[in-house]
Amino acid sequence: MRAEPGPLSDEEVHDALSMRCAYVRDEVVLIDWFAALLVGDDMEDERLVLELKIAELLELRALDEQLDRGIDAAYAVLTRKRNWIASLSTRAADLSLVPPL
Repeated sequence: MRAEPGPLSDEEVHDALSMRCAYVRDEVVLIDWFAALLVGDDMEDERLVLELKIAELLELRALDEQLDRGIDAAYAVLTRKRNWIASLSTRAADLSLVPPL
């Protein structure tokens, strides 16, 4: 589950197996950053929850990238050199040029 090219240390194996989750005796779910292992007769609900969480993580990643672009654009506007007449006014007009998130 860790996608390492060689064998894992005992500590790494213990860490990977410590996230074990089971509600009934004959089922087990192991989840790690790289993979998930679902073992049992009817694991459809667990699979759907994992799919939902992956979709949420992808959405948060996209929002984070959008926020980073907005911050970079605002920083570029706010650090731009202005002439002495423009420096007498506020930066509100400059910030209106930043595209909305």
